[in-house]
Amino acid sequence: MRVIAATNRDIRRMVREGRFREDLFYRLNTVALRMPALREHAEDISEIARELWGRGRREGWRTLNRAQAEALAGYCYPGNVRELANLLERAYALDERDFGRLLEGYRTVTGDADALAGATRTGLPDNLEDMTRLHVSRVLEKHGGNVTRAAAALGVSRNTVIKYRPGS
Repeated sequence: MRVIAATNRDIRRMVREGRFREDLFYRLNTVALRMPALREHAEDISEIARELWGRGRREGWRTLNRAQAEALAGYCYPGNVRELANLLERAYALDERDFGRLLEGYRTVTGDADALAGATRTGLPDNLEDMTRLHVSRVLEKHGGNVTRAAAALGVSRNTVIKYRPGS
């Protein structure tokens, strides 16, 4: 049997403090890999963002441009790659003009590390359904309220656009 485990805790220190069984540590600690935090290799953030964007890209989505990728690289992500991926997921649902607002509340890579954990994201809906509604309303507006054309642009059915249009 093989066990693959990950933690954000200092297990060696926990063993020294008696908070983790030493025998279990040595059974599990065959090959240890340390993954540096994203802020420790900020130069890779734009490339990671491009890769994540490409994986989630669907027909009709715009590409992540160089300026956007570089803007993402200037920020610190306490949740590491998972947080960056979540930020990009929110970006998929928004209009390009809202991209800059996604970064509100994030601290720069050189920012105060203690403040990073409390960073808030303001100015955007907090849940996917509201963000979807916002995006659908913008696409509808772009297509003069025509549900069929908006659905085609989004790559979804007319019923989906009707479900998420404002006032529904």
